[in-house]
Amino acid sequence: MKTTHHQQRISGYLKHPFDQTHLLSPEQTAMVRIRGQDLSKFVEIKRTVPFEKIGRLGTSRLLRTIEDENRQGWFLFVNESVKSGCYRLDSLDDINWLFDFDFDHAGVLSIKSGSKAFVILIDYGDEGYGREADISVRINLESGLSDKDRLEIFRALTEL
Repeated sequence: MKTTHHQQRISGYLKHPFDQTHLLSPEQTAMVRIRGQDLSKFVEIKRTVPFEKIGRLGTSRLLRTIEDENRQGWFLFVNESVKSGCYRLDSLDDINWLFDFDFDHAGVLSIKSGSKAFVILIDYGDEGYGREADISVRINLESGLSDKDRLEIFRALTEL
C-alpha cells in the first residue's frame, strides 16, 4: 500500500512504525474534535522555548503528570488531520519528542486526550527570532483536576 503525505507527516512524530489501524476516519476525527471544543471551559498554560528543548518533553514531569490523569488514550493531529484523519495513540510515550525541525513545514502538532481533559499544542518554526516552539497545555476546567494538580502541571511546564 502506498504511503500518503499525511501518513508520512504523522510517522515523523512517532517512535514506532505507522499503524493504519490507529488512523481514524475523517468522520471519527470530527467527533474527537467536537468533544472538548468549547474553549471557554479550558484554562491554557503557554510557554515559548528554544525548539531544542522539545526533546525534554519525553522525559518531563509535565507529561508524566498529564499521563497519570488521562487513562483514555490520546489523539494526534497534524495539518491534514481534519480531512485525512487523526491518529490514535495509546500513550504519550508513542511520540518521538526528538522529531526533526525541518520535516514538517506546517510546524503544528496537537494532541488531545481521550478523556477530553487535556490538549497539548506545539507550534514551532523559525519566526525570525530563531528556532522556537510555543508549547500550550489546555486543561478542561470540568475535568475534575484539582487546583493542586493544575499547579503541578504549570510548574512542570516551567521546568522545560
